[in-house]
Amino acid sequence: MTTLNGYTLSDHAILDGLETAAMAATSVTHTLGGSAVVQYDPMDIDTGIELRLIFNRTLRLPDVQYIRSLKGLQVTLEHHRGTYNVIVTNTDVEQDEPTTKADPKPTTWYSGEITMITV
Repeated sequence: MTTLNGYTLSDHAILDGLETAAMAATSVTHTLGGSAVVQYDPMDIDTGIELRLIFNRTLRLPDVQYIRSLKGLQVTLEHHRGTYNVIVTNTDVEQDEPTTKADPKPTTWYSGEITMITV
């Protein structure tokens, strides 16, 4: 489960940026299709590491409104890769259905990313 300040988001959110943090262990395996799967166990990460939550058609209008209200605030990010204290610095999220931009509905899909800094 992925949550931001207790608000549940899609489990399909990709957490990017941990690769730059100090690591306790790392390994690479390959799938049958040839894709690489990197597994690692990050230690307590330093402050100032930029993390990004990436969404692909997994957000709805209420999610976007809540996420945008967190900009500049220190919140807790829970992801299956770990729990982190972060400050939301940017929300770059757009509608996937441009025909509804003038009148977005709660069921409209959104994609994009949330940028955060660890504290």
